[in-house]
Amino acid sequence: MKLNTLFIITAISCLFFGLMCLFIPVRFFSSYGVTVTAAHAFSAQLLGAANLAIAVLVWLGRKSKDTKPIVISMFVFHVIGFVVSLLTMLNKVMGSSGWSAVVIFLVLTLGYAYFLFKK
Repeated sequence: MKLNTLFIITAISCLFFGLMCLFIPVRFFSSYGVTVTAAHAFSAQLLGAANLAIAVLVWLGRKSKDTKPIVISMFVFHVIGFVVSLLTMLNKVMGSSGWSAVVIFLVLTLGYAYFLFKK
């Protein structure tokens, strides 16, 4: 796989997640078995905005000559996302569909690790 392809996959997944969190947070999180109140929706919308910013970053950065800062940032983001989503699932905070987040974060973590640590 090429780094450009990984950036595109990241941009698409962050765009989807960002739009869902921004525009329909209550309905989106209910599909994961999580109840979101109006007060929690604000935090979910901020999460959506952050994901949209990441989507723009990797989309615009995919043609950059110096991609190392982006790769490092995306590696850190996805490692943390993997750990948090895994702990959330192990603590039974989300329903079984939450495992999809764990898998997505793990796959993207491995992808960025490959480009970060390859010689």
